[in-house]
Amino acid sequence: MNENKKNKVIEINNNELMVYTPYNIGFVEELKATIANRKWNAEKKCWIVGIENEPIIRKLLKNWFGWDDTCKQVKIKIRAKEEICSENINFNGVCVAYSPKRDRAYMANGTVISGKLAGAGSVKYPKAVIAEGTVIELTVPSSLMNDDVYFEIIDTNNAINKSSLMKIAWRIARALAIELVISVKNCLSAAMKIAWQEVRG
Repeated sequence: MNENKKNKVIEINNNELMVYTPYNIGFVEELKATIANRKWNAEKKCWIVGIENEPIIRKLLKNWFGWDDTCKQVKIKIRAKEEICSENINFNGVCVAYSPKRDRAYMANGTVISGKLAGAGSVKYPKAVIAEGTVIELTVPSSLMNDDVYFEIIDTNNAINKSSLMKIAWRIARALAIELVISVKNCLSAAMKIAWQEVRG
């Protein structure tokens, strides 16, 4: 599967939509409950629905992932701020890892660069565990370029998150303000000299 299909995207094939998404159990359950005429393509790892369901699909994508395939995608690296233990581990709504059964855990989106992903919990309540400091590379919409509760962005591959953008903007604004003050002072000094000369003349 290519990089685009690891992340949410819609493809049109004749009168059908091929819907590729990161794993999210909530999305799957609502898709099944909402669209009767749907099928899972195990070979291509996508949902196939009638093209008449496109508005419903886009609404589900917005509800569960916060975006659809019209959003710009960027590749980032994130680091776990602490040990994370949950059935589904998310980064800003995108499922990163999940555990379908005890002692089993899988990446839903992205790749572990360093650190550890493991399965834990019980038969009834399986858990995925990501160790503190684990680094994961994944692709997300540019609108999700923000740290969340459990992960911090450490590499944006030339994409800038909103927090970094604000810091850069603040530095520029401060520099401009300093230059403006200096400029005003110079103008005032020149004006005072001219006024003084006129008064004396």
